Amino acid sequence: MSRPVLIVLALLVAVFAVAYWQFLDRKPPVSLAAVAPPISTKHVVTPPSTRVGAPGSGQSPQSLSVADNDRPFVEVRPDLERRARAGDGHAAWRLGMALANCNGYVPISDEGIESSVIDTFARGITVRGSTPAAMLQKLKLAAAQKRRDCRNVSGLAESDFNNEANKKALYWMELGASLGNADAQAMYATLAFAQFDGRNALADAEQIRQRKRLALEYLERSLAQGDAFALLQLSKQHTEGLLFPADAEVGYRYLYAFSLTPRASDFVPGYLEMMLALAAQDLDPIAQGRAQEAGRRLATCCMSKAGEQP
Repeated sequence: MSRPVLIVLALLVAVFAVAYWQFLDRKPPVSLAAVAPPISTKHVVTPPSTRVGAPGSGQSPQSLSVADNDRPFVEVRPDLERRARAGDGHAAWRLGMALANCNGYVPISDEGIESSVIDTFARGITVRGSTPAAMLQKLKLAAAQKRRDCRNVSGLAESDFNNEANKKALYWMELGASLGNADAQAMYATLAFAQFDGRNALADAEQIRQRKRLALEYLERSLAQGDAFALLQLSKQHTEGLLFPADAEVGYRYLYAFSLTPRASDFVPGYLEMMLALAAQDLDPIAQGRAQEAGRRLATCCMSKAGEQP
């Protein structure tokens, strides 16, 4: 298989995972849910109606393309690591996001995507419920988002042996969360379970349970700081069913709430709309309307772009 096709397929997997595209049937490993069941619906993370507390040094900008990212990441990385170890939560968050989101990233042009999609479908590789034209649109949006998030991070190539890249990303993200960075607190749950699978879930059952409790606590702290990114992560968790029982309507509710906040501008035009359409595809109009009404109330927690820093 040609390198461009491999790049497109890798982009497909990475982006679909972020967007929670439901036609991939992406679920958390059954063993993780069995070993440490989702938190009861009685324990609901509810955003405050107003922001609690002022943003501290832990707050972070809305994307990797903002703040001290005019130089290549490989140049600023040593300084970020020094700052993070000295107590800079924003620096720790940037390190974690770069490793989690941009490791192995290779830019690809729209023309390259078009050629590779044609080649991919010609080889008989298909995705359920998607035509070549729809796939092309999604991949172009995905590539545009990746270019934005990973500007100046191209060339980062941490080894994936023994899940080392994910472990490093979690190390920095957990450090940022412990230092009070609201985005790192929200993102912790996404990275905390990457190293577990069916082979080690039973052996690490207590660690998984502890990480679930910590993930919930960090989501609550992030919301208390008025961070809309927590709404996005709550959508993911309610959709995938790891921290909470899987519920498409609740997942859509949090995603819709996020779409109403200033942080929605973190996404390139059209990307969030695509995510909303995919999240709503299994909802009837009544359920969708009910979720939107609830989402409007949820969004009031996070209507300032508190994450930005000079």
